[in-house]
Amino acid sequence: MPAYDVRKAVSIIIYADPSTVFNAMYHLRLHWSWITTLAYRIRGMKPPSFFGRKQLKKSMFTMLEVDSEREIILGIIGNFWATTVNARKFEPEEFVTVSFTGCAKATWNFELRPISDKKTVLRTETRVLCPGRAAKIKFRLYWFIIQPFSTLIRKEILKSIKMQAESNKVVKPKYLDSTH
Repeated sequence: MPAYDVRKAVSIIIYADPSTVFNAMYHLRLHWSWITTLAYRIRGMKPPSFFGRKQLKKSMFTMLEVDSEREIILGIIGNFWATTVNARKFEPEEFVTVSFTGCAKATWNFELRPISDKKTVLRTETRVLCPGRAAKIKFRLYWFIIQPFSTLIRKEILKSIKMQAESNKVVKPKYLDSTH
């Protein structure tokens, strides 16, 4: 999503090749994490058990794109600032052009960048576009409150992927944050 109002990215270095990292990422089980599960449940959403298309539909996210061993892009359209997210249904090819009154669009990606044969940077980024002044104001207030928790969840997800990809190697995660 080239145009956006809010962007948040977090990265981690993983000591494994991109193929191993992609496999760990694609088959990640999020339901084990009490923080992630609680955050989703508070919002009236079910956390995806992993990034398969069938599991994502249950969580309100739509798989927009998969570039094997490079990137996964998820999308969601809804009023994220409401107590219960009213996610709108759409087909992946409609995401760029479809618009719903009072709703924001968000993308959430996981991108792999190989550093060497056995070292990969995994980066996750969320971009949110809020059409209209009212949606922008509501979302920015919501984001001000939720952003620290969102960052915590992202870091937890990256750490889980790292642990799975490194097959229980003990390497302290190095996070690289950026917010715009």
